Amino acid sequence: MKKEVIISKGRAYIQKPELAKPYKHGYIARARYVMSCILGRTLLSEEHIHHINGNSLDDSPENLQLLTRADHIRLHRDKGGGGRGKTMDKTCPICGNSFKVAPSDARRGKAKYCSLKCRDKARSTKVTISCLHCGKTFAVAPAHVRDGRKFCSIKCKAAYQKEHHNIWTEGGRRNRSD
Repeated sequence: MKKEVIISKGRAYIQKPELAKPYKHGYIARARYVMSCILGRTLLSEEHIHHINGNSLDDSPENLQLLTRADHIRLHRDKGGGGRGKTMDKTCPICGNSFKVAPSDARRGKAKYCSLKCRDKARSTKVTISCLHCGKTFAVAPAHVRDGRKFCSIKCKAAYQKEHHNIWTEGGRRNRSD
């Protein structure tokens, strides 16, 4: 025997096989059912239901708002509320403007800059370093310094390794005695 209402992942689902064709076992989110009754039509898959008071079990008509997927995501991101909608304030290192980012983007090193213009400006900035082999100064992007760039050319890198890291023989094979 199927239950009339089930709770799963913080949402209430009701058994309505005639409306729930895309859903498993004939259940549909109760909020979607209530909104479809208010509008007098079946909701499109790209239409989302927002719970105004934040309680996803409160499916009263005055607590429901019909939004597009993009608007729903934007609303939660801008609100900076609980759950997946949290944002962090960051300051752009180029222009000093404040902007909001998702914590997951900040952890992955994304969203360092407030705009593409600032990102491109940061990438075009160069720093001057000296070649570890010949001593010649050359300009590189800061990211190349972080990645360990120490030589002005591949020739200098090879010569330095040959002089200081005697691990290769004339035949190009690794010296097994090391």
